[in-house]
Amino acid sequence: VALVAHSAPQLHWRVLDECSLNIAMPLPDSAQRKVILRRHAKTRLVPPPPSPFEETLVRQMHGYAAADVCALVDEARMISIASRGYQPTASVQGSAHLIETQGQRITDEHWLSALRAVRPSGLLDLAVEKELYGQTRWADVGGLD
Repeated sequence: VALVAHSAPQLHWRVLDECSLNIAMPLPDSAQRKVILRRHAKTRLVPPPPSPFEETLVRQMHGYAAADVCALVDEARMISIASRGYQPTASVQGSAHLIETQGQRITDEHWLSALRAVRPSGLLDLAVEKELYGQTRWADVGGLD
């Protein structure tokens, strides 16, 4: 049995205690994100971003887990399909990756729109922590007298 999560805080501590082995997988660096992006684009029959733009895109994906990068490719693909006027029906949405992609062109704007839509899960804990505790001041902490 394998239990996978983007980060340990996503799991309840009792679940972590029941696991006999915990392996921490760090978030991919920019070179690894680039490989993931290219490989997933290839499996989805999506042309990868042009080289100069690809470098910029990969640098902007700080905090993206491998699943986030895959979601980015899928989102860019769907944005491209929607921009051509195709709206999937409810029966097609589950298998949207099978939609015809011959001659498909994903522009830089499609990639940037996907980047705005898919948020990095690796930075979620930091964002939640700042939102919950960001307004705390030293004067609010008791016992400093």
